[in-house]
Amino acid sequence: MLTLTQAQDKRKQLVEEGYCIVDDVLDQEFLAELRQVTARIRAEEKQSHSAVKYHGTLIEPAFRDPVYARLIAWQPSLDLLAVMGFGDVRWEGSMYLISKLPFGPPLYWHQDWGWWNHPVSSEARPMQVFFSYYLADTTVENGCLRVIPGSHLRRFDLHDKLLIGPGHVDWTKDEKAEGVNEAMLLDHPAAVDVPAKSGSLVMADARLLHSTRANQTPEHRPLVLVWYFLDFDRFPAEIKEACKIEYTFRPPNWWTGDVGDAVKPLVVQGERTGAAIAGTRVPGVHLRRSGEQTGDDGE
Repeated sequence: MLTLTQAQDKRKQLVEEGYCIVDDVLDQEFLAELRQVTARIRAEEKQSHSAVKYHGTLIEPAFRDPVYARLIAWQPSLDLLAVMGFGDVRWEGSMYLISKLPFGPPLYWHQDWGWWNHPVSSEARPMQVFFSYYLADTTVENGCLRVIPGSHLRRFDLHDKLLIGPGHVDWTKDEKAEGVNEAMLLDHPAAVDVPAKSGSLVMADARLLHSTRANQTPEHRPLVLVWYFLDFDRFPAEIKEACKIEYTFRPPNWWTGDVGDAVKPLVVQGERTGAAIAGTRVPGVHLRRSGEQTGDDGE
């Protein structure tokens, strides 16, 4: 567990830069179990390499093994969020096993925030974050994460050049140009590499521009990615309603027995009480250029 001062530093980095790293969040026993189950599930998949060229294998494993229920409600991670000052944590409902293919190309630049048409998008506080749990040491050579610090709150030139789609599909193909959109794979001067040790957690704001390096090794580079909402009780009502539509789980999407009991308090629940916002992944007027005022300072 981090000290209060360390936790405040991590929060400050997450708020200001859009990401932070915390080492040794997964203990060695749990890490070994995750590696074993993840390798089995990856081996069971028949995904075409061409279909997963840029991001690597993209598998939704959450309900395929009880180990993932434990990961979603992993107490050290929830305790970390609490000491960082975040409350009402909710599992967004998705989890991905992402395995960067041997000698696979870099992942293209993108961001994952879905409500850019709402003024809350300009607030500094993180609302939706992804947790990347690395199952192997991740380096520049085998395809580590890349980010553009501050791009969750400030508009960069890259924002206006990227192709925007509804999800993780191949958006490098520009239909008008009938070729690869060079901006999607640009070596941006503001980008930084985010190498991480196995068992570490990389936490990042959904609004942050991120990509990966190419994997220049003959080995897969695996991670498990989990999405969360932070301080969900502070979300605008119309976004909460949208979340109820998209992220509320109903059978058979659950684990058998009592395996998922620890996850239940994290699920977005509740009856519909109002109108839901349609949302958009295209950054608009609420993403300002450097020097313009943002909203809530996140403290």
